[in-house]
Amino acid sequence: MRLILLAAVAASVLMPSQLNAKWYEAKSLHFTVYSEQSPDELKTYATRLERYDGAIRAVRGTKGETSTGPVTVYVLKTAADVGELYGSDTVLGFYRAPASGPVAFINSERKKAKNDLDGLTVFFHEYIHHLMLRDPTFVYPTWMSEGYAEFFSTAQILDDGSVEFGEPPRYRGRELFNLNSLSLTNMVGANYVQLTSDEFISMYSQGWLLTHYLAFEPSRRGQVDRYIADMHAGMAPMDAAKQAFGDLRRLDGELGAYLKRKTVPTRTIPASMINVGPVTIRPLGEDEEAVVKVRLHLDAGAEKGAIRYFAGSARGAAERFPKSLFVLNTAARAELMAENFEQGNSAADRALALDPKSVQALTYKGWALMGLAKDNPGAADWTTIRSYLAKANHLDPDAAEPLLYFYESYVKQGVKPPAQAVDGLLGALELAPEDQELRMLCVRQLLRDGDLKTARMLFAPVAYNAHYNNARRHVLEIMARITSGDGPGALAMLDDDHKKSGDWLS
Repeated sequence: MRLILLAAVAASVLMPSQLNAKWYEAKSLHFTVYSEQSPDELKTYATRLERYDGAIRAVRGTKGETSTGPVTVYVLKTAADVGELYGSDTVLGFYRAPASGPVAFINSERKKAKNDLDGLTVFFHEYIHHLMLRDPTFVYPTWMSEGYAEFFSTAQILDDGSVEFGEPPRYRGRELFNLNSLSLTNMVGANYVQLTSDEFISMYSQGWLLTHYLAFEPSRRGQVDRYIADMHAGMAPMDAAKQAFGDLRRLDGELGAYLKRKTVPTRTIPASMINVGPVTIRPLGEDEEAVVKVRLHLDAGAEKGAIRYFAGSARGAAERFPKSLFVLNTAARAELMAENFEQGNSAADRALALDPKSVQALTYKGWALMGLAKDNPGAADWTTIRSYLAKANHLDPDAAEPLLYFYESYVKQGVKPPAQAVDGLLGALELAPEDQELRMLCVRQLLRDGDLKTARMLFAPVAYNAHYNNARRHVLEIMARITSGDGPGALAMLDDDHKKSGDWLS
C-alpha cells in the first residue's frame, strides 16, 4: 500500500498566513483526526467514525481496543484535494499503514446522489482492511478482503445512533451482473494468475455478494470461518474452499438465485451495543499549524523530490518555533526522509533537549546516526545508536519504528542480527502488519533462519493477493518454493528482487 506522490504537490504546502481556515484536532478512542472543519462539524464527523468502529466491533465480537493506538485521519475539504495529494483525480480517499503508524486521507464532501461514492464510504472500506490485518499471519484471499470491505463500507449510521450493515454497494452499478466476472471456483480458489481487468474488478462486487450470502444464509453459517482456518493452517485455497463450502457448483447456483432477490437482508446494531467514548476537540497551536500540511504530505508518502521541499519548509518552521517539540520532530522526520542526515540529527538533538523522553525524537536520533554511518559503518558507534532505539522501545513498546531500526542497525553494520533483534523485527510486523516492506524483511530473515513454516504464513497474504498485476506468477513461484521446503531458492528470488529494485518487489 505504499503510495507515490507527484512532486508537483509540493506547491500546495502553504504557510498559515495564506490559509483562511483553522485546523483542529479531534481525539477519540481509535482516531486522531485533523481537519479544517468547524469544531462542531469535526466532533460530529469523529463521532461517526467511532460509531462505525464500535458497530464493527459488536459484529466481530471484539470489544477490546487496538494495541497499536489510534489511526490518524486527515479530513480534506474536497475530493479534488485528496486526488491532488494522491496524484490521481479519480481517488476520493486512501489509507496507508507504514511502520510509523496507520493514516487515512478522506474528503468531507457529501454525496450528491444516493448511489454516489463518497470519501467516508472509501474510508469505511479501507478501515476494514486495517482491522482484518491486525493479525499479520491470517490469510484473506482478495475476494474476501475486498468483499468484506465492500460489505461494511455501505454502513448506514442512523439518527438514533444505531448502525445498519448489508446494503448493496449501489455505486458499483451493473458490476454484479457482469458476464465477464471471475468464476466462483477461481475466485474462492485464489486462482488469480491470469486475470483480465474485468475479472479483477468483479471480485469487489462478486466478493460482496458471496460475503453477504454467507453472512445471512443460515445453512452456510460458520463455513467462512472454516475456510479461513484451513488456509491459516496451510491448506491451499481451493482445497479449503471445497472443504468449507462443499459443492462449488451448487454454491454458484445459490448465489445466482440470491442475486435475483428483490430485497436483501440487513443487520442493525443498536446504539446500546456501541461504545463511542469521549471525543475531544482542540485548535492546533500556531506552531502545529505551521507544519500540519508538511506532516500531511509526509504521512501520505511523498516522493523524495517533494520531500526536499517539505524539509525546507519544516526547517523554516523550526527556526520560528525553536521551543516546539511538535515542530522539531516534524523537521527531523522531514530531513531524514529527504536523507539530510546532518540536519535531521541536529533537529533530533534539539527535540531531545526539550524532552529527553520523546519517543519520536529518540527514534529519529537513532535513524539519523545510522544515516550518517552509511559511508563508514566500521567507524560508527553502533552501541550508542542502538541505545537511542532501545530507550524509545522501552518508553513505548507499541511503537514499531524503534524495533525496525534496531534490527536494521545490525544489517547496516554488516553483522548478523541477534535473536533479540529478529524478535523485535517480528514484533514490529505485529504492530504494523500492512507495511509490505516490513513484511518482506521478516520473510527474508525467517528464510535465512530456516523457519519456513512462519515464513510461509507471513508470505501467504502476498501470494494470494490479486493486486500484484505483473507479479502473480512470480509470487506464486516463491510461495511454491517455500511450501516445498526450498527456502534457499525462495530467498534467492526475494534477494534478487531487492537488488534489482531496492524494494522486495517491483
